[in-house]
Amino acid sequence: MKKLFKNLLFLFIAASTITMVSCNKDDDDKEPSGAALNTLTPDEQKENLQDIGSSVLSELNASDYSSTTQALTDFMQIAPSTDAFTTASSLKKIISTTDLAEVSTMKAELRSASGYYTDQYATFTYNSNTGNWDETVNSGALVYAFTSGGQTAKMTMTVSSDYYSFVDDVETVYIPKKINYTLTLGTATLMSYTGTVSKFDKNAGYVTMTNTLTVNNLTWYANTDVNPSSSSFEAGVKKGSTTLISGSTTIAGSGMTTGASVNASTVKTASVKMNLMDQMFFTVACNDVASFSSKMDEVDANYPEDETTWCRPEGYYKETAAAYNSYLTAYFNFDNSTTQAGTLYFDYIYDIEEYTYYTFDNSEIIPGIQFTDGSKYKYYDYFNQNNFASFFTSLNEFTNQLMGGVQ
Repeated sequence: MKKLFKNLLFLFIAASTITMVSCNKDDDDKEPSGAALNTLTPDEQKENLQDIGSSVLSELNASDYSSTTQALTDFMQIAPSTDAFTTASSLKKIISTTDLAEVSTMKAELRSASGYYTDQYATFTYNSNTGNWDETVNSGALVYAFTSGGQTAKMTMTVSSDYYSFVDDVETVYIPKKINYTLTLGTATLMSYTGTVSKFDKNAGYVTMTNTLTVNNLTWYANTDVNPSSSSFEAGVKKGSTTLISGSTTIAGSGMTTGASVNASTVKTASVKMNLMDQMFFTVACNDVASFSSKMDEVDANYPEDETTWCRPEGYYKETAAAYNSYLTAYFNFDNSTTQAGTLYFDYIYDIEEYTYYTFDNSEIIPGIQFTDGSKYKYYDYFNQNNFASFFTSLNEFTNQLMGGVQ
């Protein structure tokens, strides 16, 4: 049920772009019981946001990641086009996906032989004189060796011999239970990635996956657990034992997954929660997903795309924003308290550019913030470089330091 997940994905994007994060909220309540209202003005809220954003940046030192950035840049400039590398890239994409239907349609990339991945094991060394990747030895892994900063760098991939399999039409598809990537420079490990599938049953609708990417002292993680009664996705970034950013999506119901499809009518509740440095928390929740999904289907049907321009009428965006405001509850606070600093609302812009031979539809749904003093700001109006000059200056300095040494 792609429309359902498209709408839920929008919530996650809205939450993450506004950089406000989750609090513990009872799914049965539209707002926290006895929640107080934060009396800070929008400008005072802005100072809080800048301070929190700056505290994240203060945890990062660009020089810690310069070697990794340089090595990745060097590798992507000469990235091979061999079948083995294409398959390895596809495999990482597959093992990271959260869409059962997408997995089942990737059989061409998954191949139909359980030993295909290990059959690709070899070491390829980049020859700067010819611009070719020369195959040297079968090394028990898929290895690409190249030069970065005068040292030997290696991109290495291994795949477990254990796998899950299922029949799609008449073809058997194999999914490895574990995949590892590492990037080394000399004897130092710059980056490592591990993707694990600990449960996969396409017919019953179960999948459990974990993904971890470590670069120096930073770790990105993304975990997925899908089953017929409750599904969840969580992701975040840690520096050592300190969580800088984290977020989660939870969907609950009964009989939600059947094979590779999702039955939206059985989904009951959904929520998106985010956390920034344990200082700011944001929640979006929907307590009647079936009605929300049904309403969105109705809006789709009532306002179809024009067969000539492929644009939708203004009513589509107006009704979509109204549905979001009707079915979704969203608010943010500081320090994990029940004191609300503001709530989220949705608006739209309708912008069609017509030219002689083509038409551009720039229309979109725009999230906004309503502060407790009643003032409203659209996302683009509030979160801009003028309003958050201090934070964006720090961010640009970090980016320039990170990329400044890249050759």
